[in-house]
Amino acid sequence: MKYDFHKLYGNDIKYYGSDINPRIISVCKRNLLAHKIINCEIDNKDFIDNDKENFYDVILTNPPFGVKEKRKDRLDNFFLSMGKREEVLEIIFIEKIIKSLKKGGIASIVLPDGILSNSSDRMVRKYIQSNCDIIASIDLPENTFKSSWHRM
Repeated sequence: MKYDFHKLYGNDIKYYGSDINPRIISVCKRNLLAHKIINCEIDNKDFIDNDKENFYDVILTNPPFGVKEKRKDRLDNFFLSMGKREEVLEIIFIEKIIKSLKKGGIASIVLPDGILSNSSDRMVRKYIQSNCDIIASIDLPENTFKSSWHRM
């Protein structure tokens, strides 16, 4: 399915982004300028710390995989990690993304296969199913992002 965001939302679209890596921010800003997108706000901060809920119409993201959050104050802010000693960030990101979308908003998230298939992630899948209308799940080849990791 191809989305033309300008047709869906008009020419007054504002693009938001965030990343903790300043290099990624720089690349993103250059890419937006190259495509003549100037109505944007790209922050050098962790998306988890973003306080905007019910704010975004569309979220496109590739959260960090396998990075564990161990700070209790952050873990206890999310249903999926509350009371745990640690949780992988991709699971916390799922909940944060869902909370950040407006009603009827669209998210496209790159996630590890295990979240959709591991028995230990059954609660995560139930949370997604309870809070979202799933349009599609697409399985990508294992080496899809391999070349991008070698350049970083």
